[in-house]
Amino acid sequence: MGIMGGVIKGQGSVALKPDDLLLNLRLAEVHEALGSGEKAVHFYQIAGEQASSVEFKSYIHRQVERVKTTGPRKATPMPGFRYVLG
Repeated sequence: MGIMGGVIKGQGSVALKPDDLLLNLRLAEVHEALGSGEKAVHFYQIAGEQASSVEFKSYIHRQVERVKTTGPRKATPMPGFRYVLG
């Protein structure tokens, strides 16, 4: 499955589980890798609302601010993280 297939599958999963923190975070990273900053910010913001720890909320907030100020980056900020999420 290509990256676009993954995006389509992920967005379908969000429709079924809109409160899934890791799914929203992963979709933000995928959209960022595709160069879609607005969509990345959207999913980061949703993930930020779902995060329970102050540290994680802060991390997500920094990602939103980074994308808004410098634009999306092509690589994930946590290289091995995508393998944890499947």
